[in-house]
Amino acid sequence: MTYGKLVWEGAYLVDGHARLVPGSLSLRVRASGWGTYPLELAPGEVRVLTASTGCAGRVLQPDGTPAVRAEVWIERDGECVARSRTDADGRFRVGVSQPGRYTLTARDPAQGTGLRTTRELPAPLRIVLRPGATLRGRVLGPDGAPLDSEGVVLTRGGAVQLHAVSGDAGAFELPGIVPGDYELGMDPRRLELAAQRLGRAALELPPLRVTLGSGEAREVVLRAR
Repeated sequence: MTYGKLVWEGAYLVDGHARLVPGSLSLRVRASGWGTYPLELAPGEVRVLTASTGCAGRVLQPDGTPAVRAEVWIERDGECVARSRTDADGRFRVGVSQPGRYTLTARDPAQGTGLRTTRELPAPLRIVLRPGATLRGRVLGPDGAPLDSEGVVLTRGGAVQLHAVSGDAGAFELPGIVPGDYELGMDPRRLELAAQRLGRAALELPPLRVTLGSGEAREVVLRAR
């Protein structure tokens, strides 16, 4: 990764001393949040970029109060391209590389609220969070005995969204889940360690697909085999 330097009034410079290699590059700009901008550079080229596609918004709780320090991230084609956090008034600002349709997710872990939506950006954003979902369950071994101290992971599109460690009787809980489609499983390394403790060559635990609605509470069982 190469870093640029701020030179005046928000302008930045990444020059030859940074040893940029011509070709396909990705520029990440960080301020209150960050945004990622793909670009192509030819040898000796000088490019001037402006943040013309930035957008601002506000995140509110279900009761209309500001969502303070809520996480906001924007995805396109399954890749996170911008991320930010809200301020004390629930406001945030992010940048996107070009106009288009994006998936926007906002989540307040402290209040257990969240929302995932698709929007055309750039545009002013007003996001009202909804009560999150909760997953509770147990992790069991092949013989039905509970497995404690195991890593349970909730993923979406291959990216980990939340994780927990199973406790007594193999119990775990994942609160504040943004409504949507997920896969629930175990961390592969923790599954490997569990197999060693049980004296087995390997354990398998196929991911469990779940679709969760706002405010939903569901109990599941993960059983290794």
